[in-house]
Amino acid sequence: MSLTKVSYSMISGSPANILDFGADPTGVADIATAFTAALAASDSVYIPSGNFRLNTQVNVPANKQIYGAGSTSILKYYGAATTFALYCGDSLVALNYGIRISNLRIQLNTASTGAIYLYGTCGASVMNVLVDSVNLNNANKGFVIDGGNQSSFFNILQNCNANHCADIGYDILSTGTSFATQNIFIDCAAFGDLSSGATSSIGMNFTGPSGTNSVIIGGNMENYGIGINLTNMTGLTFNGLRFEDCTIDTNGNNQNSQCNFISCQDVDDITGFDVQNGFGRNTFFGCSGIAGIINKQEATSIIYSKGVTQVPVTITGYPAQTAALQRWTDSSGTVLAAIEGGALRINNSAQTVGANEISIGSITSATVGAAGAASALPATPTGYLIINVAGTNRKIPFYAV
Repeated sequence: MSLTKVSYSMISGSPANILDFGADPTGVADIATAFTAALAASDSVYIPSGNFRLNTQVNVPANKQIYGAGSTSILKYYGAATTFALYCGDSLVALNYGIRISNLRIQLNTASTGAIYLYGTCGASVMNVLVDSVNLNNANKGFVIDGGNQSSFFNILQNCNANHCADIGYDILSTGTSFATQNIFIDCAAFGDLSSGATSSIGMNFTGPSGTNSVIIGGNMENYGIGINLTNMTGLTFNGLRFEDCTIDTNGNNQNSQCNFISCQDVDDITGFDVQNGFGRNTFFGCSGIAGIINKQEATSIIYSKGVTQVPVTITGYPAQTAALQRWTDSSGTVLAAIEGGALRINNSAQTVGANEISIGSITSATVGAAGAASALPATPTGYLIINVAGTNRKIPFYAV
């Protein structure tokens, strides 16, 4: 009686295990042919624990799922420069739906290569993927989202790590006619080996308009020349992201608008665009670090009313309120102006008065008029109100009661 060889994939509905297609788990032989055959045989491909050598880029069609056993499932990539271990999205003229990649470790062994490329994908999911560059100076890329010709949107990258990727950790761009928009990054990190000389490296790179309306939640950009690089971007939100040992934490240009950094940590260096007078409403809110706290990188607020008869902002205090309803202070805490105690308080001891402005402060000048019983005024006023009329300052004296 002959025995039938048992395969890993004999159970109906189970994923295609690359070992059943001849993949070598020892890291000696190239598995590209076996990997491609497994993708052709099933919509779900399993990469078990092992060291799997990959010499050429594997193209992953739409509606395919690739998953491993975790960090012990290692793809060792030896491909040519500018190629990626997994190129996801086989169609250049249609959206590529349903791609799932999870629980893998991808090791980049040759220069200028990358791990995962999402081209024109919609709803792709990349989770629990660790990317390692073997040579610190290989200028590798971790993850790329490319808008392509049909856009790339609603993709989620979660718990991913681009480790030792000395070129770009996460690159969001478009090489086609459309853009990558509305993508989500959750707890994604990158380490750039700045100490090894990778001064031009970038943790996350957004080239507008690709990246529009994307959200980055948590994560860490560490040891990069630039942690976050924004070029002509609109509508990005970074929430709870940490910057660590980057030369520049955030770099941009004056065409960025509506880019918001909320509760980010260690925001120490911001260059390339003025967050207070930028192209439009860029905001650093509740961030820690030198630039985040000491320099208070809040953007100028623009508040519109809903209609011509409506007040844009109404602030209501409690009856018998004792604290200031509104207060403006300088960086040392000195009150410049306040609404408190039922009155408007303005402090201004040295401000230059411009056209059509009123200054209330301690400016003094010569005696106005003669003192005497009729006026009962002292020879010298307590101070003056300065009113600029048609470009000329006018002094109105005031006296202590």
